[in-house]
Amino acid sequence: MATQTPQTVPGATGAAQRPRLLAALAGREASIVAIAVLAGVALRAWVLATGLGELDADEAVHGLMARHVLEGELSVFFWLQPYGGSQQAVLTAGAFAVFGPGVIQLKIVAIALHAVTCVLTWLLGRETVGERAARLGALLLWIWPPFLLWFTTKAFDYAIGIQSALLLLILVMRLRRHASRALALAAGLVLGFGTWAVAQAMLLVAAPALVWLAFTRPRVLRHAWLGAVGFVVGAAPWLAWNARNDWLSLHLQPESGAQSTVWERVTGLFSTILPTWFGFRMPFTLTWPAGPVLGAIVTGALVAAVVIAAVGARGRTRVLAIVVAFFPIAYAASAFAYYRDSPRYLVPLAPVLALLLARLVVTRHGAEPFVLFAAVAATTAGLVTMKHEDRFGHTDAGARIPHDIAPLLRTLERERATHVLASYWLAYRIGFESEERITATSTGFVRYVPYDRAVRSARYPARVFAHGSRRERAARAGLLRGGFRRLESDGFVVYVHPPAT
Repeated sequence: MATQTPQTVPGATGAAQRPRLLAALAGREASIVAIAVLAGVALRAWVLATGLGELDADEAVHGLMARHVLEGELSVFFWLQPYGGSQQAVLTAGAFAVFGPGVIQLKIVAIALHAVTCVLTWLLGRETVGERAARLGALLLWIWPPFLLWFTTKAFDYAIGIQSALLLLILVMRLRRHASRALALAAGLVLGFGTWAVAQAMLLVAAPALVWLAFTRPRVLRHAWLGAVGFVVGAAPWLAWNARNDWLSLHLQPESGAQSTVWERVTGLFSTILPTWFGFRMPFTLTWPAGPVLGAIVTGALVAAVVIAAVGARGRTRVLAIVVAFFPIAYAASAFAYYRDSPRYLVPLAPVLALLLARLVVTRHGAEPFVLFAAVAATTAGLVTMKHEDRFGHTDAGARIPHDIAPLLRTLERERATHVLASYWLAYRIGFESEERITATSTGFVRYVPYDRAVRSARYPARVFAHGSRRERAARAGLLRGGFRRLESDGFVVYVHPPAT
């Protein structure tokens, strides 16, 4: 039999090479994603292992709320305030039920919730900026900027509200394509649930998106009644609590003496908040590690990049531009925006900023790995500087509260002190980290009235101060005259009263 020479089919070689090329690209992209994810995990592990990961009193209150959920006590809001829903405390309680209560468990829940936020950012990006930019935006949100990475290791109540805002944006995009009853009901539920969680996030992100939807697709308004029904169901705890408490959530006021003008807020946004957000000024100290000139130049370039991406937004991407455009207006109008020491009010906007920047980056072929590397480097440098400045702890009347309160707890338990008075930033840490074996309340603002009553009804509650506290020096003579013993314990001063014989 004659041997036949194989015939070359035109394009066959290219067709064979194409799957191998796609597989290689897929492998490269998977590697980039994996490296970025691991970098974010490593940076957070470093934060938790250093003073940056110190538990603060607000986090401790969150942990105490989670412990109380396991005992059947569920609050609508963060203790003694008419805002900040308790949903995250419920999720934390679930983790405590499985793994036991503890500082690490508390913070890991917060980190896991931010990971979910990154996934939702990716899903929103697929609806708006496309797959490549969506993936890059989600990764940027995971590893950058330094303030956000630190902030998302804290057990605060922002995560659920931001996730609700992102989910609502996804539903808005789908309603724009197909205005169905099911989607309208779901959007109302998410809006209500998110308002209960963090009303600020829903105002900054969801409100402009809903207005944009109504103007661009007015036919969705025929299902508005279903959205209203969903809102009432989703916000039911918020509505019920406010109906019983004179609608306090709608009458919030800034702290006494905390005032600013519109001009101060606008200038502060560009001179302080944005540079701190991008990592060129340090939170709380407001220093410029790279110098104010370079910091201002690079901050201006990043702001310009966001503006260019927003101005160039078309079609599905325009909703992100609308949200970004609304933020400075809301910020300037809000009396609560007086606070400038950290850019926490930008946190709800972070996913949208990340997606817009990512959209601009992916137009430059092959730029993603370099951008991610630069983001990790910038975050690392920012976190190291933040640790060096050591301004993330709290003070007791001028004295730094030590990071580790375990020696203090051992002293209190050795002295059989079961009721304690201390400053706000110390009292609730004592309660949580002792697993409520010690009942502590604040000498200042009180978060939980039952603790306060129990401590103040005790005959001789112990007193605890940070070493060097002005309050301790002022109270020393009176406490000693009252029969208390003064003990020093690893950066703390403890006053205990001998039991009656």
